[in-house]
Parts: sequence; C-alpha cells; structure tokens
Amino acid sequence: MVSAQSLDLSGTASGGLVYDSDATDGTVFTSSEVNFVITGAGQTDGGLTFGAFVDIDEAGIDDAEVFLSGRFGTITLGGIDPATDGFGIDDIGFSGLGVDDVAEQFKNATAGADVRYSYAAGGVTIVASAEIGDETSYGVAAEYDAGALSLGIGYVDDTNDGNSAVSVTAGYSFGRVAVNGLYSDWSAGSQGYGLDVSVNTGAATVTAAWAQATGTAADPEDGIGDAYGLGLSLPVSDGLTVSGGLGLIETDAVTDGSRTVADFGVTMNF
Repeated sequence: MVSAQSLDLSGTASGGLVYDSDATDGTVFTSSEVNFVITGAGQTDGGLTFGAFVDIDEAGIDDAEVFLSGRFGTITLGGIDPATDGFGIDDIGFSGLGVDDVAEQFKNATAGADVRYSYAAGGVTIVASAEIGDETSYGVAAEYDAGALSLGIGYVDDTNDGNSAVSVTAGYSFGRVAVNGLYSDWSAGSQGYGLDVSVNTGAATVTAAWAQATGTAADPEDGIGDAYGLGLSLPVSDGLTVSGGLGLIETDAVTDGSRTVADFGVTMNF
C-alpha cells in the first residue's frame, strides 16, 4: 500500500556565444542547451521508496532510470554511468569548454553500466556498478565527505575489452577557496591529472583549471597533452548565472597543436 506519491519537474538551460580556433565551420557560433528531468516517486507504509526519472534534452530522451531505496541502500537500473563517473574537476565556461575532459577521459576506462548500487552513512558513500549482457563491466567506488575535506577512490573494469582504471580524487575548502584534484591510471598505459582552484569573492566565483593526459588517448577528441582554463561565474538571481571562460588546449587532437576556446553566456535552473 502506498502512503505517499509525487511527480516533479525540474530543468536547466544555457545559452551564449562560443569561440573555437579549431572549428571548421566558423570560429564564433552560438550554443544552447535545454534539459528537463521528470521524477516520479512513491513510498510504502514500510518506508520503502521507489520511483523513476526521465532526462529529456533537445535531442530527445537522454536517460531513463528506475530506482528502489531503503535502509539497505539504493538500487538503480537504466541509463546510468560507471561508479567512478562522479570523479572529476570543474569545467570552465557556461558551455563546458572541455578542459576537464583531457584529465577525465581515463576514469571510466571503456566500461559502461546499466545497474548501480549505492549506500551512504556517516559521510561515507559506497557505489558499485555493473554492465550486464553482451558487454560486461563492473566498477566500485568509495567516497568520504567531511564538509571541508572530501576523498574518493574507485576502480572500473571492462572485462570484454580487457582494460581497467584506478582513480583517486580529493577536495578541500578553506574560507572562500576550494581545491579539487583528480588522478586516473588506465591499464592501457595512460594517466590523467587534473586540478581546479575556485575563489568565491562574494559577488562572483573565479575558477582556474589544469589538466594533463599522458600515454594513449582513451578518446581521440580529447587527445594527449595539456589544457588550461580560467572562468568566471556571476549569480544574477536565484536560478540565473552569467558565466564565461577562456581555455587553451594543447593536445595531439588539435590541428595545429594549440587550440584556444572561449565562451560567454548564461545558465538557468528552474
């Protein structure tokens, strides 16, 4: 018997101008993205929570998931990501200029996932994921959040393609300054390093990011090399933020070895 039910709609949107020195169809262009999430949930008299959500963007349905949650934790099935997917550093700009992608391309190896289990208690979160069927992968991750300090370690393995990755993440905040770092070691002989530093001035947040990839690229579009970025975000009101960023990507995926990217626009939450 169901004691409570709900159906919620939330969304995000962004839009603005982007500059990309490596673009083939004009270096300056507009960018916009719209995303809505429909979440339905219910709870039994015994305290068991169940539900589903659908993620819809301008291209159609992006993710559809169902979940069951209780004292045992949460089980989720559907269009999900490996256990280590939440590891990473901040990206730059309203549109995501891709500085973080250089470091983050190894964290999931080539693994996928269609089922996930998570359990949280006392600041510790344990996540396990698996891909079941023709493709087989699994992953585990543990994260600790003590407020100012956060730590995480994870492992993913794609048993079909025979590769795996270990990732470590850490974050620390003091006053108006926050620092996050990521290290990933991919069994194909590659490593990813990332670092971001954010300063909240009160009126705006300034973020600097650095990323590096060595070895062999997991994603040819990210390549091997370094990337740097500097961004600024200015909240205008609840749900509306003006953001912009400037990045330099120096990887072997870039035509001339050096690619300058920049953007300026707004992000919305509703």
